[in-house]
Amino acid sequence: MEIPPQLLSAVSDGRAVLFLGAGASVDAQNRDGKKAPGARQLGALLSQKFLGGKFDERPLNQIAELAICEADIVSVQTFVSEQFEGLLPTDAHRLLPTFSWAGLATTNYDRLIESAYEQCAARQQQLQAFIENGDRVEDRMRGSSSLMFLKLHGCVTRIQNPACPLTQGDSNYDAQLLFGRQLFLSGDFSASADVFKKLKKAQVGFEVRDALHYELEEEFCGSVERMEANYILIRRDKAADIIRAQKKIIEDACWKTLSVSARVRFKIAFNFHGPSACAIKIESLL
Repeated sequence: MEIPPQLLSAVSDGRAVLFLGAGASVDAQNRDGKKAPGARQLGALLSQKFLGGKFDERPLNQIAELAICEADIVSVQTFVSEQFEGLLPTDAHRLLPTFSWAGLATTNYDRLIESAYEQCAARQQQLQAFIENGDRVEDRMRGSSSLMFLKLHGCVTRIQNPACPLTQGDSNYDAQLLFGRQLFLSGDFSASADVFKKLKKAQVGFEVRDALHYELEEEFCGSVERMEANYILIRRDKAADIIRAQKKIIEDACWKTLSVSARVRFKIAFNFHGPSACAIKIESLL
């Protein structure tokens, strides 16, 4: 497969965010040569264990929900975790720590990536796995070598927590928000926009959807490009992208002074809509 030069450059410079799906674990085996089940096989195993084999052909997420109804979530997740016990990192997994990444994310439950980093003495970064809402980002990402690793569908190490389900239909919105934020920080604005496009459709109240999180420490500069009744659009210097800011988070005195082309300084935080300008100051008034 030919890799585009832009992607090679991003990987070489440590600007790439690597997303790993089920294919990343397909060749992993335990010491007895046993491989982990794929989604279809795992669904059949759950059906046979908890549902008498009556739903072997259903999608995994449906089988898992039915199994939980018949038993309980901890019993189902314990059974799932047993199917991934003892898996050993492949040569491909062991290569990952030798590169610098802007971020890692996976939908896999296993610990193959964590094991690869733990076993690599020459790793370039310190892996920090984030599995559920409440994992403290600020405390664990302070070091310059810290690497954010988002486990979007949970992990076999958290099977006793019903609030952190192993799921195919991910509702861990905080993890999705962090993933979109990390893509934005790496400069992949298109992929970041795709994440937030899906996230803003989440069935939650506007208080949750609009609340700002994970504010960046850096202060940015830009010019107001458009001003509407309830929001403004700011063109950010250098990056030249457009950042939105809702009127309700802007101080009244500042809002009344704002106009198109006004120079402003601001911070960036994130909600379900994507990056948002906050802490806005008009340069001429500083």
